[in-house]
Amino acid sequence: SKLHDQDTALCTKIERDFLKTLMGGCSTPISALAEIIPGADAAQKSIRFRGSIFSLDGSSHFAVEKTIAYPTKVTSLGVDAAEELLQQGADKLVAAIKNGN
Repeated sequence: SKLHDQDTALCTKIERDFLKTLMGGCSTPISALAEIIPGADAAQKSIRFRGSIFSLDGSSHFAVEKTIAYPTKVTSLGVDAAEELLQQGADKLVAAIKNGN
């Protein structure tokens, strides 16, 4: 418990959920960054998430950025962000990456 930081664990979970939902692996050009944004006091902090996925040749991409109040609905932030990209057409990009195109 001395080494466990709740905010870091939450940010890591959000990033991993994003990658998992987009089925990202070691060779998939995906980025994910969740970070705590401090407010005037501890009760006012928020979480900003930025994520993107690129085609293998870099010619097309989809990106998302969301900032939400912490702890409001943060546990699904990574999945929600990935699903938003999939609905915008990133599903075709994910399929092409899987096929090596």
